[in-house]
Amino acid sequence: YYSLTEEGRRRFEQATTKIYGEPMSDWDGQWCLLLLSTLDADQRELVRRETRWLGFGALSANVLAHPAPDLAELDSTLRGLAFRDDVIAMSGETLRGESALRRLARDGWNLDDIDARYGEFVALFRPVMAALQRSGEIAPKTAFLVRTLLIQEYRKVMLRDPLLPQALLPAGWRGAAAYQLCRNLYRAIHEPADQYLDVAMQTADGPLPPPAREFMRRFGGLAQVV
Repeated sequence: YYSLTEEGRRRFEQATTKIYGEPMSDWDGQWCLLLLSTLDADQRELVRRETRWLGFGALSANVLAHPAPDLAELDSTLRGLAFRDDVIAMSGETLRGESALRRLARDGWNLDDIDARYGEFVALFRPVMAALQRSGEIAPKTAFLVRTLLIQEYRKVMLRDPLLPQALLPAGWRGAAAYQLCRNLYRAIHEPADQYLDVAMQTADGPLPPPAREFMRRFGGLAQVV
């Protein structure tokens, strides 16, 4: 039997929220900025690494930014640093230069690479969705295997994605198609996949408990789609 440490549980919850959440659409032009000029080199690198989980990117050597971070997660992350009082967090607003800002976002968050990875994900799993739609059914063990591989491949891209608003994304962004494909395939196979888990696994206390309410909210709600 395996269990998570407290830090591991925090990381797991952060990743779960990001993987199964819905993409950002509306944006009010506000930015959250982290100023690192008061930190030494090692401290700056630690802040960059910790906030990268939250989607922050570097606008310059001493400025990290995100257009709409989870402020509760940011506060929790900064409170875990011994030098938290030396990190300056402030808000700003986009007044002009939208096209230049889009170019800055493309480079600052390496969006071309993320977009290419999303394209590879779509090419890999679109035939799986097509096969499921043709047959209309899937064996529980196969559903479990497909779901495991689906989320494994999706998370490898998603956890690199800063989840920027549409206004900052390149034209033809393939992250939207990847999200829709992952959502629809996950919804279609989650029930038979859970049936396999109920038979094949147990906790230290006995049978698996029913899915938590948070599980049923994944991808906007797990209504079955085939």
